[in-house]
Amino acid sequence: PVTLSNPAWRRRPFRTGLRVAWSVVLKRCPPSRPLVVPFDEGRSRIYADMRTAFGRHLYRYGNTDPDLAVVRRILRPGEVFIDGGAHVGMMSIVAARAVGHTGAVFAFEPNPSIRKLLVRNMQLNGFSHVVVSDAALGDHEGEGMFAAMEGDYAPWSHLGVASEDRQAHSILVRITPLAGSIPEVQWSHIGLLKLDVEGAELHALRGAEPLLDAVHPVILMEFVPGHLERFGVDAPDVLSFLTDKGYRLLRPSHDPKLWMPCTFEQAMHPDPERPNLLATVSIERLRERGVEVLESG
Repeated sequence: PVTLSNPAWRRRPFRTGLRVAWSVVLKRCPPSRPLVVPFDEGRSRIYADMRTAFGRHLYRYGNTDPDLAVVRRILRPGEVFIDGGAHVGMMSIVAARAVGHTGAVFAFEPNPSIRKLLVRNMQLNGFSHVVVSDAALGDHEGEGMFAAMEGDYAPWSHLGVASEDRQAHSILVRITPLAGSIPEVQWSHIGLLKLDVEGAELHALRGAEPLLDAVHPVILMEFVPGHLERFGVDAPDVLSFLTDKGYRLLRPSHDPKLWMPCTFEQAMHPDPERPNLLATVSIERLRERGVEVLESG
């Protein structure tokens, strides 16, 4: 759908109007290949598949996700970024540019069709320091069923059997624990761990436990209680797992740039438009990296 509240209308109203109008044409007669559009405030490029709502959004409005700015602020050249549930690589693109070729990005995406576009996006930008994995993050080495969704539903692909009411099919994928997938020599260089694995977050965190205990990286994590319930996980258990390791929780505020320390109860009611949490053992560390955090208390 056309989003009139998108900031792009205020910044570039004429250009945005033209893009929206032309995207309607391209939706009906999509090009044979995804279009290349500017990304990450012009620092990089990304493919926009006009057959999907996500691709049309990129074409119409560009990069308007405020959490991409968090990735850009936290990471420094030479650091490591982990992208659990990388999709087509939006955060990996921003991170790869931020850490530079002296750093590294490890991107995990089990959906074959989406992973193909992820790889193409890395190649488009010349990011040879991005390692793309076909594994799903979990708490053990093994295999499992994965609901690989297509089209507009692709961002909601997840571990488990595909339901019949979505554009999805079940495939067998490799499952791997994060701690065993990142060379231990790299652990101390991890600047940020991002998890968006559609309900498997607790499993992914358990698989990362040795890494978390050793270096306590900052975590940017999608937190949707309904997704967790699909895995039989009580949402507070995810929060307890983090706080038991010394992490403090922060949620987005009404100001896209500002994060707020939060309680379990506050975290349990995420913003449906931005259901992410930041977890850190040091709020001061976040502030030093340029993340604005509301004074607590």
